Amino acid sequence: MIQKAQELDKAKGLDLETVQANAEHLKKYRRELAKVHALMIRHEDHLPSERDFALLRDVRIAFEGQKLFTITEEFLDSIKSLGGGYGANLLAELGVSWPPEKGWKNKLIGTKITQGKADGLLNYR
Repeated sequence: MIQKAQELDKAKGLDLETVQANAEHLKKYRRELAKVHALMIRHEDHLPSERDFALLRDVRIAFEGQKLFTITEEFLDSIKSLGGGYGANLLAELGVSWPPEKGWKNKLIGTKITQGKADGLLNYR
């Protein structure tokens, strides 16, 4: 499966570093998804968490061969509105519900989004 994903990445013309990074992400998330799947089998009442959905999203992104961007505090500061805040629409793009819960920034820092989405958010204002 990982070899197939690497072949798809190469066919898309991605550089070797991106191909290798995507393969590493895929290996990591396959292991995590196996854990989630085992947990769901053992506990049929287990509802997938936000983390579970984030893992699924990252696996899909890796398969599509898109570059990933890690959200940092600096990035979040750079996408604030001119008034210094965050609008409901901008937060929705990041998957944050309105009104945002306490600690939403800390939950976002370190998560990954596609580079295209990050570029779009920088131009959002």
